[in-house]
Amino acid sequence: MIRAFGSTIQRFDILLILIISQLNRRYVIDKAFFLITRLGDGPLYVIAGILLIATPVQDGFKIVYIAILAYAIELPIYFVVKKYVKRLRPFEKMQNINHLIAPPDKYSFPSGHTAAAFVMAIVFSNHFSVLSPGLYILAGLIGISRVYLRVHYPTDIVAGAVLGIISANTSLWILG
Repeated sequence: MIRAFGSTIQRFDILLILIISQLNRRYVIDKAFFLITRLGDGPLYVIAGILLIATPVQDGFKIVYIAILAYAIELPIYFVVKKYVKRLRPFEKMQNINHLIAPPDKYSFPSGHTAAAFVMAIVFSNHFSVLSPGLYILAGLIGISRVYLRVHYPTDIVAGAVLGIISANTSLWILG
């Protein structure tokens, strides 16, 4: 039963990758997703933290502490799962699928970019609710960009989002 479910998910992942791979060679879309994925690389989160500390934002330090704890929860889980699952990236597993960016490491499950994006979306939304729709859309787009650029399967993105959501909410529960 579990194998059949896993097999169905893998077929779904492969089908979506094949459909998305047909969208490539569209310069504007390629560039847009390249820029979106770069927003999830990390420097933007550091800049946001520095701005929260350097400006008179109410609870700026607290928000940064919550984000740091969320990452302290998320990162070890991410590394353990990635090393245990060892899921090869789509371009390594499927013929005729080429990645549009260099991946940060060998394995794809879960998506660290997506996990980090959802950590930030939840932490910031908790304190700046007016930004919530934009933050969640950006987090989702960062995840989608990873699939579009062929460095992740859709289920890698779902797992990354779940990891980010759980990590951020745990941090908010502890420090919030």
